Amino acid sequence: MKHINKHRKRNIKSLVILLGIFMLSGLCACGSRDGQQEENTETTITEKNLEETEQIEKQLQLITDYCMDLWQKDSNENEYEMYFYTVTDLDRNGRLELICASVQGTGIYTYSNYFEVNEQSDGLTQCDVKSDRGDSEADIVVEAAPVYYDEKADTYHYIFSDYTRDGMTMSYENIREMSLKNGEITDKVLVYKESIYDENGMETAEYYNAATKESIDSKQYESMVETAFAGLEKKTAAFVWEGRLMSELKEMSREQVQNMLRKSYKGFSIHE
Repeated sequence: MKHINKHRKRNIKSLVILLGIFMLSGLCACGSRDGQQEENTETTITEKNLEETEQIEKQLQLITDYCMDLWQKDSNENEYEMYFYTVTDLDRNGRLELICASVQGTGIYTYSNYFEVNEQSDGLTQCDVKSDRGDSEADIVVEAAPVYYDEKADTYHYIFSDYTRDGMTMSYENIREMSLKNGEITDKVLVYKESIYDENGMETAEYYNAATKESIDSKQYESMVETAFAGLEKKTAAFVWEGRLMSELKEMSREQVQNMLRKSYKGFSIHE
């Protein structure tokens, strides 16, 4: 009996050792698989980032070509006119936009044109503008602006203001929303304000709802944006504008122009 028990103990000990070896092998295999999966994931992310970077660079080249051609065709009458440029992706569709703006006159009038890389990625198309903006446009040459995202409609609503002067005694101001969808810019005034100044510079202001033309108070004027976009996700859009005289733009090399546009696009973001 003692001899049999010794054999049983040896067998049990052998089984325990074998089980331990199998468990260690399984753990090593799992670790190897997990490591391989992580490596594959990192490789996929790197390849995706590289592809996106290449697509962006290709689009920046298109925009550079467009700008240089546009500037060379410009008449000498605008040699000392200041122009502002920024590169964005307002609708987040992966196709970049070039926004060109100028601020003119003592009334501080802003004029803008919007161009988007086309679906074939072989050129730029000027965006149609659907607007009730009148003589002046949104003051879009800013470093940051609120933006509300409508997930259901997949639309980003950017909030800008517009301020103009009419001599020393009158000024006009409005708050508007702007969005880009399917190649069309929608520029809509939400509220506006008319001010008159007396000889001492004291202001008398009247506020209006742009849709109904009804008179409102200053609090309603300030809160209209939050009311209009209640329930939507609020973020902040950041812009980098590059301002140059037309004479300076014409003297820039292709590399300088592309670096300027690249810097602008890298500065564009939408964040919390």
